[in-house]
Amino acid sequence: MTLTVASVMPKVFRIDDFLSPDNSTRSSTNTWLSGDTSSLTKKIYEKAAKLTRIDSNLFQNFHESSGAQHHSIAESLQVVRYKKGEEYTPHHDFVSPSINDRYQPSRFATLLIYLNDVEEGGETRFPRAVNNYNAEGLEIQPKAGTAVLFYNMLEDGNFDDLSQHGGNKVLKGNKWLANLWIWDPVIG
Repeated sequence: MTLTVASVMPKVFRIDDFLSPDNSTRSSTNTWLSGDTSSLTKKIYEKAAKLTRIDSNLFQNFHESSGAQHHSIAESLQVVRYKKGEEYTPHHDFVSPSINDRYQPSRFATLLIYLNDVEEGGETRFPRAVNNYNAEGLEIQPKAGTAVLFYNMLEDGNFDDLSQHGGNKVLKGNKWLANLWIWDPVIG
């Protein structure tokens, strides 16, 4: 897989051809799929583990850390459809820990996988992104099979405020994508 740097602040990478074309269709606008739903979802989780260089066992299996059992570090895959006129305003994917649980992990990284080409609009927008071309934000056009990986946390464990992102309004057609949120693999 080839990662193309889209932004250095926050760290945003585009991965062309993350998925090959698939002829299946979905009738819902939002659904959740676990890694063991099908051979396709299993492959997506395996590719995500390889891409992030995190042990694939942590993506699908229970594991032990410091004597405590924890669930998979990857959430169920969320498949979303945006119809014409729909959007998602800029937001962050990280989750602030509860004051009562200082060891609560957070969403470390997000993998967005575009499932179709959008006729017009629907770009993923990073309004605070900086790259070598400009400091005025970044927009990535949805393209079937392309994925976008970005990090919600900095190397020091703090949240990356620059990871704010949103989905521009779909102007023509529909936008299908899958979200895979990966939690901080360092637990406890």
